[in-house]
Amino acid sequence: MAKELAHIQQGHLADSVFDNHCVSLSVGPLSIEACVDTSVPSASITVKLAGVTIGHCQLSPDHQDCKVGGGVDGFKAEVKFALSGNCITFEAIVETPFKTWKKKGNLYCW
Repeated sequence: MAKELAHIQQGHLADSVFDNHCVSLSVGPLSIEACVDTSVPSASITVKLAGVTIGHCQLSPDHQDCKVGGGVDGFKAEVKFALSGNCITFEAIVETPFKTWKKKGNLYCW
């Protein structure tokens, strides 16, 4: 065992601690925070626009997609999420008075 981890005894660390992961992503004034449990798989997602929470959604094998949208102080955003195989995908559009952002991709894969 590594010298730095000598305080952790063999068998004292459950494998399940590696099943939970939290990630974040920002697109302009939009921020997405997701905590993923890869053992189910499931995710709890919070979406903020200009620091204000505009929505939450839960993904699971029974609920494989969701959409969050809203507006704050002249900013608008819509984000679609999907549980697709071993990935959580997203597609976001953010509109402000001076710029529009569009982004899509994988939020998290395992």
